Amino acid sequence: MKKLPFLLLIAAVPLFVACSQSPAPNIAATTAILAPVKLTIEAKEFSFSPAHTTVKVGQIVEVVLKNAGVTMHDFTIEKIKLKDKSVSHGDEHVMDTASGMDPDQLPVHVAAATGHVGDVTFTPTEAGEYEYYCTVAGHKVSGMVGKLTVVAP
Repeated sequence: MKKLPFLLLIAAVPLFVACSQSPAPNIAATTAILAPVKLTIEAKEFSFSPAHTTVKVGQIVEVVLKNAGVTMHDFTIEKIKLKDKSVSHGDEHVMDTASGMDPDQLPVHVAAATGHVGDVTFTPTEAGEYEYYCTVAGHKVSGMVGKLTVVAP
């Protein structure tokens, strides 16, 4: 009879241990940190390659604009909501004189001279489809446009 309480205690210990331990959290599932993405986009008369690309909301996006054309080109997204102001490094600013747009007022903009490269980094905050285009006079109307699709993570 003295062994019964002892046996019950031994049988209950694994049950208490199993119930008291919680599984380790899945860090990947609880933390939505997205790896930055680098997109190389080639510009030439009068197109971008690729003409369509997809990124995720909250993802840091670096667009590298490679000018393979014979004239100045740029990469511009006019209507997009960003986490912070975009940061660009290019040869010089380009302004579409027909529309009077100031590149410094555009959310995403980088220019590259012939044979050069420019880059712009930004983080989109809303899903949607955003047109990118070249602001050099006459380039957009000649078909120098593309589409950036931003999807939920």
